[in-house]
Formats: sequence, C-alpha cells, structure tokens
Amino acid sequence: MTDTAAPTGPDAGATFFHGTRADLGPGDLLMPGRAGNYAGGQPLSWIYFSAALESAIWGCELAAGDGPQRI
Repeated sequence: MTDTAAPTGPDAGATFFHGTRADLGPGDLLMPGRAGNYAGGQPLSWIYFSAALESAIWGCELAAGDGPQRI
C-alpha cells in the first residue's frame, strides 16, 4: 500500500539524516532488527534519524565496519 498523503505536523517538510557505513542506494529500505553500534551489538527495535547533520556525521563515525562513512 502506498501512502500518498502529504506529511503534517511539526516535521512536515523537514529533512532527516541517517549516518552509516552501509552501501545504501535510493529506495533501499531501512528497518529495525539489525545489530546496533550501541549496546554491545544487540539487535535494535528502532533506527536513528536526525534533523541535525552533525548528529548523522557522528553516527557515521560510530558505525561498525571498514566502509566509507555515508549520510
């Protein structure tokens, strides 16, 4: 099911960032359940997004792996 309704509320029109080392492309789905970079690598039931670019950069720096940092 595709939701075509326009976003509403305080976040309408906001840009959110996600910092990672994963090689993601346009349209790739982010979903919880993967090992996190925090809490000893336990699977997380959430995904971190930030409206602040600096926070996403920090997420890249903390991300596990040897790949390049990506936002």
